[in-house]
Amino acid sequence: MADSSRRKAILDSAKLEFGALGYAGARIERIAATAGVNKQLIFHYFGSKDGLYVAAVDALFDEIPATLATAATAGEALRRTASDLAALLRENPGAARAVADCAMGAVVPAGASSVVGGWLASTKEKIAGVVVDGQRRGFFRDDIDPQNVANTIIGALVGDSLLDGLYASGGAKSRGVVTDSYTDIGKVVADYCAWR
Repeated sequence: MADSSRRKAILDSAKLEFGALGYAGARIERIAATAGVNKQLIFHYFGSKDGLYVAAVDALFDEIPATLATAATAGEALRRTASDLAALLRENPGAARAVADCAMGAVVPAGASSVVGGWLASTKEKIAGVVVDGQRRGFFRDDIDPQNVANTIIGALVGDSLLDGLYASGGAKSRGVVTDSYTDIGKVVADYCAWR
């Protein structure tokens, strides 16, 4: 196996392990076993568990596209934005864990916190921009705080993504109801922001 293939296998395995168990719960031995390499190779490439975590988080957030939805109406743009963000979190389940760990103050390497913090700030700015545009165009109420809307959408979607991971892994009983809660979150928030 070539060096680049081994490194990629390690990063792929690390994204899964850290995504499922967070920084504290992840084990280098499991990452090495899943990647099919000796754990010493992980230290050779990444130096430490901290280095591997930073590289995995960096790779994970590099995979997430930077664009969010636009639409004719602000309500539709907010619903699409929530739906797009939900799809990104579904496709990159480790992202929700990394966001939650960093937002909740879990002890993680500073480089990873920086990557996640940058992504969060950019995503909040984009969502808040949709709300500000909706207010400017008269679709949304003026008394709505765009930052609170952004925090609500991100918090709800990250939480829902973490719950999906918990139920999918068998760590809890089935939710019992199959719904597209991601679409519901965008609709609820857009309805809340709209003039009544």
